[in-house]
Amino acid sequence: LQYRVAGEPVWVSPPRQVTVGRVEAAVRQAEPRAEAAVLEVTLELAGDGPLAGLDLQLDAVVSALEWDRSTLSFAETVRSSHRYHLLAGPGVEDGLARVRIPVESEPALWRVELSLASEPTISTQIGNNRILFGPRTQETILTSGAPVPIAASPLAPTRDWESELALIEERYAQFDSDEGAILFIGSSSIRGWRTLQTDFPGLPVLNAGFGGSQIIDAVYFFDRLVRPVAPHTIVMYSGSNDIAAGKSPEQVFADYVAFVDAVHAAFPKTRILYISIAPSPARWSQRFNVQRANRLIELYTQTDDRLEFIDVYTHMLGEDGLPRPELYISDQLHMTPVGYALWTDIVRPYLYGEPPAAR
Repeated sequence: LQYRVAGEPVWVSPPRQVTVGRVEAAVRQAEPRAEAAVLEVTLELAGDGPLAGLDLQLDAVVSALEWDRSTLSFAETVRSSHRYHLLAGPGVEDGLARVRIPVESEPALWRVELSLASEPTISTQIGNNRILFGPRTQETILTSGAPVPIAASPLAPTRDWESELALIEERYAQFDSDEGAILFIGSSSIRGWRTLQTDFPGLPVLNAGFGGSQIIDAVYFFDRLVRPVAPHTIVMYSGSNDIAAGKSPEQVFADYVAFVDAVHAAFPKTRILYISIAPSPARWSQRFNVQRANRLIELYTQTDDRLEFIDVYTHMLGEDGLPRPELYISDQLHMTPVGYALWTDIVRPYLYGEPPAAR
């Protein structure tokens, strides 16, 4: 999980001696399930006066998810606290300070809190530079993933979907299977999956995708999209449009939980397979929110045997860590037949009952 915070100066110590111009914090694991992770923090400091000193207190905080149906919160525990004395101003190379701190592995979420404090007043002379420390102050300058209660979006459609719903209901009228449906539901990547029947031969697959939709739309139209076909399995791809519309990863997660609750209230045995949000080139700038939303949903699926998380994100990246160009059409958002072939190969074992070890 990674955090990036950059932009205008966010803190100035009295009397305007040190400005923090950029803060970056990241948690990285070299390997999945690694025994240890490293918290990396970079501070860029710039002095607008004489050489100034400050104490950096860095707290690494782990967040664990708690949820009660569709209401979510984050319970946090401070795992480590470290203090460093830093200088900023003339003679400080690049004005950068980097900190690497070992932390416990596999947290649900990382929250990074950086507190800066100046020392009690000290005046000393080194060469032509007089080092000044201002009155002691302390202020939090960055909090990532602060604990807040999260609830699902208001239960309302994101726009008028009647024309799309009419097409879906026409398909429903022609659907006839004694086995119960495998319902593919979600946004345009589902709607554009026109080869479902040939990709999954012998299975009662049914396409209920409507382009541009968000997860809350599937919740709102549950009685029209899900209830009529009583699916024994649902395959969902949704969430990318949510993030593009400005929803936070936590909000995407909350809406997913609301959908799960709606399904299992009506059909307690139905399996729900969630296809991870894809790393499209057109929305590459949103990748950190995408990764966070995917991780939240993946963790939640581990709490219920009826839920599965299908990772396509990793498989859609090349060796350079960027989205594979052959998977996307010219809009850099929707997939080519090569992209759908990849998804088919990844999803197929979940529908044909291959053992987990074979996936």
